[in-house]
Amino acid sequence: FIKYLYKTCRKFFGETWIVTQEIEDMLESPIIKKAIINNADTKIVFDLSKFMNKFDDIAALMGLSEHESNQILSLNRHETKDRKYRELFVSFNGVYSNIYCVEVSKEEYLTFTTEDKEKFALEQATERVGSYQQAVLEVARTIK
Repeated sequence: FIKYLYKTCRKFFGETWIVTQEIEDMLESPIIKKAIINNADTKIVFDLSKFMNKFDDIAALMGLSEHESNQILSLNRHETKDRKYRELFVSFNGVYSNIYCVEVSKEEYLTFTTEDKEKFALEQATERVGSYQQAVLEVARTIK
């Protein structure tokens, strides 16, 4: 399906996006590997530090140049206490690549958080104020 999807999408000047938190999804399937390598013009990568032992395989899968690999390896290496953004790598057709900083509002962050402490605070606030939306606004005011 992925192979067909990529070929059909490109034929009509579309672009297919693969989003995964499990690198093995891509590394273990030869069909998916080939479809991605041969057809992916745009690559967006977040922090891969927990996959350093597989980085060479990932770089080969994505067809990354040495310069692009170095850019990805530099993501989020500037840890500061007050940092409110995350970095991501974007490459277009292997011709242009750069690192961008992304910052979301406190409300956006809270809406999608997976941190137990924050989810618990949202649950409590929702019970207190009666609305998830109002709870997000209330909890957001307490975040530094």
